[in-house]
Amino acid sequence: MGAGIGVDVATSVLPTAPDGDMVRPSYFGHSTASTKAMIPIFTDFRFNLGKPSGTSVYIDLKLGATWLIGGSYLELAEKCLGSSAQFYLKPSLGVRIPVSATSSKQAIDIGLTYQLITSDRNYAPFSSTVSLNNIGVTLAYEW
Repeated sequence: MGAGIGVDVATSVLPTAPDGDMVRPSYFGHSTASTKAMIPIFTDFRFNLGKPSGTSVYIDLKLGATWLIGGSYLELAEKCLGSSAQFYLKPSLGVRIPVSATSSKQAIDIGLTYQLITSDRNYAPFSSTVSLNNIGVTLAYEW
């Protein structure tokens, strides 16, 4: 078990107006953007399956909160993700490969990741609940 901090980038595909211009409303004095950086702060639960000296499988679970960087909001199709704290969940499954046969402390991790960010403090005409989901690949170096 450990704790961590990271940087994520969220991107959304926005609808276009009939004349081809991007729709960019302002929400309570905040501008919006289709790409925003986020800072997650989390508790990390990690389980290595197999011998620590050799290649092994790992299961990882990051659980915490994330915040948008800057004053603008992340614009989604019909909602905006605000700058308050969002729930952050990121489970991963992967392979841990030691870089040295003599020391297993340094390793390269390659994994498949699912990420969920949810929030109920957002700006939308009908519902203020927002969920962002993605599947990705993680490449990390342990030391």
